Amino acid sequence: MLSVVPLLQPAAISAIQEQYRIWNAIPLAKPASRSGGHGGGGYGGGGGWDSGSDNGGDSGGGGDGGGGRRRLVLLPVSPSRLHFCYNRKRELNDTEACIVDYIVLDIEFNGRKFASDLPMELIEIGAVRLDSSLRKTDEFTSLIKPVYFSKLNSFIRKKTGIPQAEIDRAPRFPKVIADFCAWLDRSGEYLLVTWGGEDIKRIVLDTRMHKLDDSRWLAAKYFDLLKGFLRYRNLTNDVSVEKAMADLGITPAGSAHRALDDARMTAEIFRAVFDHLDFDQAQQYKDTYTNAKERRLVKQAVRSMRLQKTEPQWEKIVEQYLQNKVALDDPRKLAELQACFEEEMAKKPHPKPSKTQAAADKKNEEAGKSHEATDNKTQAATDKTNS
Repeated sequence: MLSVVPLLQPAAISAIQEQYRIWNAIPLAKPASRSGGHGGGGYGGGGGWDSGSDNGGDSGGGGDGGGGRRRLVLLPVSPSRLHFCYNRKRELNDTEACIVDYIVLDIEFNGRKFASDLPMELIEIGAVRLDSSLRKTDEFTSLIKPVYFSKLNSFIRKKTGIPQAEIDRAPRFPKVIADFCAWLDRSGEYLLVTWGGEDIKRIVLDTRMHKLDDSRWLAAKYFDLLKGFLRYRNLTNDVSVEKAMADLGITPAGSAHRALDDARMTAEIFRAVFDHLDFDQAQQYKDTYTNAKERRLVKQAVRSMRLQKTEPQWEKIVEQYLQNKVALDDPRKLAELQACFEEEMAKKPHPKPSKTQAAADKKNEEAGKSHEATDNKTQAATDKTNS
C-alpha cells in the first residue's frame, strides 16, 4: 500500500505530486457469483472491483457492494490536500492511507422575526459528497417537519419557497437525522464543510431538543468555508454564498435558501478555492455562552477606542461598553468575551473606511442582525424544552 510520506517541504511536495498516487484497498466480502470486475456508480467513485490481483478485474466507477478489493486511484494530490491527508494520517497513527470525502452541508431552519421562547428547528438538510478528487459522487436531501411552528411563517415561506404541503408530509427530525447519519457512514473518512458555523450548531441543538445522543456531532470535524474564503480574499465582513460565487466568476444555479441547492453552490466555491485553504483551521463544535450581538459589542468597542487613539484595555471595555448592556455574572461568558477581545486585538488596525465603504458595512451588519434576532433566546428555549 502506498502512503503519503512525511516530506512536507515545497521541493518534496513537488516530487510527491509527480511520483505518487494515493490509493487504498478496502477488504469487502466478495459474492460467490462474481468474478472479474463490476462497474456502476456507488458512493466514492473512481475505482472498480478488483478480482484479487493487481492487473485484473477492474472496471467502471466504483460501487457499494461485491468484489474482493475496492481500489480508489486518485490523481496526483495538490499541496493543500497533501498536508490535510498527512495530518489525518497522523491522527490515525499512520495505520491507513488517507482517502477523505468532503461532505458539503447546508441546512434551513424555521427562523422568524417575532419573539418567542420556543426553539427554532431544522426544516431541511441538504448535502453533497465530494471524493478526494473533488468529484461529486452523491447527494442527500430531506425536509423536516418541526415540532413547534410546523406551519411556516410568511418570512420563511418567502425566503425558502418551501411549500407548506411538503412540510406537512415531511418526517420528523429523529428519522431524518438517522437517515443522514447512515448516509454519512457510507464514507470512511470525511470532513464536513459548511458556510459558517450555524449548520452544525442547529443540528446539535435539535439533537438535544429531541433527547438524542449528540456525541457524534461534538466529535465531528468541520471546516468553515466562509472563514476560509474570507482569509483567502483578505476580507473582514461576511459574504453570502451568492456573493462569493460572483467574486469567483461562478454562475449560481438553483434556488438560494434551499438546502441542497445551497450545498451544491458551496461545493462549487470549495472546488474553486481548495488549494488556497488552510485545513489546519478545521474545528469541532463547542458550546458557546455568548451570542453574536455580544461579541460584536466587544469588536466594535476595540475599533472605537482605536479610532479615539486610545489603547484598548479589557477592563475599560467592560466598564465603558459592556456593563449594564450584557449580563456578566457567568464566568464562562466573561471568558469568551475576553477571548473575543484578545482575538480582535491581535488583528492589525484598519484605516478609517470611506463613507461608501462605511455605508456598505452598515448594510451588511443590518443584514446579519436579521439572522440573529432571536439568537439570545435559542439556547435558553432549548434548555427549557429539555427540562
